[in-house]
Amino acid sequence: MPLLLVDSEAPVKAGHTVWQHLRAHGNGEQPTGTADGQAFLMVQIMETWFLSDPAALRRYFGNKLHEKYIKKGRNLEEIPKRDVLDALKKATARCNPPYAKGRIAFGLLSKLDPRAVEEACPHAGAFLERLRKTSRAVLPSNLHVC
Repeated sequence: MPLLLVDSEAPVKAGHTVWQHLRAHGNGEQPTGTADGQAFLMVQIMETWFLSDPAALRRYFGNKLHEKYIKKGRNLEEIPKRDVLDALKKATARCNPPYAKGRIAFGLLSKLDPRAVEEACPHAGAFLERLRKTSRAVLPSNLHVC
């Protein structure tokens, strides 16, 4: 089953479905034949997920990471995207290489602990739960997905 995962680029209004959010932000209509459970959001951007796992950031960037810039102790999905990007820029300014979208972003994404992301980002939790349900339906019972 095809699934869509995109940055929300803004906070998601309470009670809005993913498709309502996407439509309200100029991303068109829900495609014919798709269900509500086929679209998911990284709120507010993929980099928000990085803030959920400081241990992965330490492993990836090393001892030059300035952790004081990494936001903790609140719903990370409430942090505006500009603040998330600014935190990563400041936290990795002394690292070689510093954080940048593109190759580093996807490499770092693969290193995250899904449980940390799920705990700090409710929309990520919904996506991961859907992956678990889908994998149980199509994968052998002896294969597990985090």
